[in-house]
Amino acid sequence: MRLLILFLILPLFSNSAAGKIPDFTKGDTLAADSPHDWNLGATGAHGWVYCEKGGSAKSRQVLITKIAENSPASQQLAVDDIIIGLNGADFENDARISLAKAITEAEATDGKLSLKVWRKGTIDNIDLSLPVLGRYCPTAPFHCPKSQKIVDQGCAQIAQTIKNPDGRRRHVVVKSLNALALMASGDDQWMPQVKQVVDSLKSWKISDRDLHSWSSGWVNILMCEYYLRTGDHSVLPTIQRLSMQIAEGQSHVGTWGHRFAIPETGIAIGYGSMNQVGISLTISLLLAKEAGIEDAKINTAINKSQSFLGFYSEKGPIPYGDHHPFLKTHDDNGKASGAAVLFNLLNDQTATRYFSITSLASYGTERETGHTGNFFNMLWALLGISQLDESATGAWIQESAWLLDLARTHTGSFEFLGKPGAVRGEHSFAGWDCTGAYILSYAIPNRNLYLTGHKKSCLPALSPQQVASVIHDGRGWTPETGAVSYQARSIGELLKNLGSWSPVIRERAAMALKTKNPEEFITPLIKLTQSPSINEILGACAAWEQLGTAGAKGVPHLSELLKSDDYWVRVQAAEALAGIGAPAQKTIPELLSLITDEPMPGDNREYLRRYVGLALFDSRSGLVQKSIDTIDPELLSKVIRTLLHNEDGRARSSLKPILIKLPASQIKPLLPAIYQAVVQQAPSGVMFSDGVRLTGLEILARNRVAEGVPLCLDLIDIGRWGLTKRWKPCFTALQIYGANAKSELPMIKKFAEQLYNNPKYQISKPEHPSHNKKMVEHYHTLMAIIKEIEAAPPLSSPMLSIKTIGKELN
Repeated sequence: MRLLILFLILPLFSNSAAGKIPDFTKGDTLAADSPHDWNLGATGAHGWVYCEKGGSAKSRQVLITKIAENSPASQQLAVDDIIIGLNGADFENDARISLAKAITEAEATDGKLSLKVWRKGTIDNIDLSLPVLGRYCPTAPFHCPKSQKIVDQGCAQIAQTIKNPDGRRRHVVVKSLNALALMASGDDQWMPQVKQVVDSLKSWKISDRDLHSWSSGWVNILMCEYYLRTGDHSVLPTIQRLSMQIAEGQSHVGTWGHRFAIPETGIAIGYGSMNQVGISLTISLLLAKEAGIEDAKINTAINKSQSFLGFYSEKGPIPYGDHHPFLKTHDDNGKASGAAVLFNLLNDQTATRYFSITSLASYGTERETGHTGNFFNMLWALLGISQLDESATGAWIQESAWLLDLARTHTGSFEFLGKPGAVRGEHSFAGWDCTGAYILSYAIPNRNLYLTGHKKSCLPALSPQQVASVIHDGRGWTPETGAVSYQARSIGELLKNLGSWSPVIRERAAMALKTKNPEEFITPLIKLTQSPSINEILGACAAWEQLGTAGAKGVPHLSELLKSDDYWVRVQAAEALAGIGAPAQKTIPELLSLITDEPMPGDNREYLRRYVGLALFDSRSGLVQKSIDTIDPELLSKVIRTLLHNEDGRARSSLKPILIKLPASQIKPLLPAIYQAVVQQAPSGVMFSDGVRLTGLEILARNRVAEGVPLCLDLIDIGRWGLTKRWKPCFTALQIYGANAKSELPMIKKFAEQLYNNPKYQISKPEHPSHNKKMVEHYHTLMAIIKEIEAAPPLSSPMLSIKTIGKELN
């Protein structure tokens, strides 16, 4: 089950020249569609390096692609120069990271950066002179002169672009972050520029043409932080307006999508929840309360978001969507780091500690990852880690200094670097001014904003040993190889890793154990299953899941865990049994009973039912795949009714293959529940929610349920995400109804007319730019179905009614 979630969020990397590493000294050229180049720190140059599988480990050359005027590189380097080494020696490993570390070292010492450069067949050693900023202190950015210099330079650049715009378009989020950074610096000389930005955004309004959830949170945070800093009452109406729109735009389950939820249903628009945006929106509501804005809707929204995001505490980093905890890296798009800030504002010590520690374990190349780009991974990192203490931020910067310094230009501004090799949608923030996003982190010591620690952390400081231990826990993963290095660890080490505080480490260890001989660790793995430590139990479950049928000996022990007082232990045991497969099918009755039992304390969203349902019925990995003959029909019907009401669209849709297999005698009593599942879309897991609805629609049609006819058109729902997957099933159901749909012909014809006249598709005008050939096909298909229905002979037996069936069942 976890494999599907990983598939959904795995980044799409571009391999340069189909995997061939270009050698520019031998005449190779850069392909027109090559991935992006890189800012090369304070040199003033940009350069391209070879990237593969999300990393640049194989790069040994840096091709200069651009040079800024009046920069250290402007008199020394030229476009098409190739940096092949440092200090007279060729690069022996990652050229990008080696050059970045050399830039950091040059800034720390005498400013001299010695490059080995190939130019038109000649090799020269060229020295660049970089400004000396000093070395990052062990507690950076605290008590760190270099960090303060970076703040001063960055703020000067931000102020300059506000006073004298450079023509570069800046997103509302960027404008807000830049103004926040100026306030975070604590330097009052920048307040006129802050006020200029605030005044320009007071009248900002949401628009359906924009992904307004992203902007709303950051504009509201800016307004709130500005009011709390200055007491300027002129921004309170904006805070009031935005806060109410944000609260009312939250989904039924406590999330937000790219845009606010559909008011009538409380369901997120598009394909579901955006948890990164949920963090900024919730923080903005908390700050609005600090600013004196009080409303029951705001309190409800905060509580719902806290419940939704808090679920992931100690289970794994917050994922994309309403999915299983993210177990690939220690942070995903900065959501763990952002959550550390959020939960500190909420005074939740447990969640703050977990999310800040897991943030600390994510540094260097791991921070370069992130869906659509690593903008938020870098924005939130130090803000979250600072909830620990200054030794933690210092340790993180020691590991990530090269990445920070690579993004900073010779003027002191910061550019978006992105993921190595990323293209198109995976490089969505290309060209963004990232200065404010970085300066916020460097300005943390001033504690001027709630984002940067104005509210004291609720956590005690970590010891140096604890900080070093967390940094050590973050090792062992690279974008290119994933966690393959874990396979070199001994069985003893991996068994110890299964008891880690980190679900990510437990998952990596479990995957590595799969490559070992099971006979060498089955017995100690059984002991872990019986451990008093919940982390060891969860780690053991992860290992059993990975073993597949080789883990058959774990079945009775996992069966015992299904009785645990902790619902997440039950979930992990169920997933492990599903991973084992056939040898675990004997536990199907126990798993079915978990779905029909009363919800466990603390499981307010019925996660246990959701994940056990997937463990049983998932089309690829569920224990119930081929036959339902051995399952008690009454128990199965009860399970189906229960899952059809689960909040999660994927849990509901896992029932598709089971519903199709049920005989008519079992289907008829379920028709009211199936009908409701078709009519009422699942409030979460939106991207999966149509599966059971479309299957249910076909079942209603085959059973001649009258109420299903109008649903054939309702479910098409032209304006909703996923339209292309709905046309054919809806038309198929309409054809199945055939003559039974005659009474609804006026409605069907009206729908066809509306489709034909829709200006968005211009069906009648092939020469029009908006003419949509696919919609033309759908229109003609619908017209053909109308003719079929008109020509169909009347049926002798009447259709069924859900109301009648319901009365019979009662």
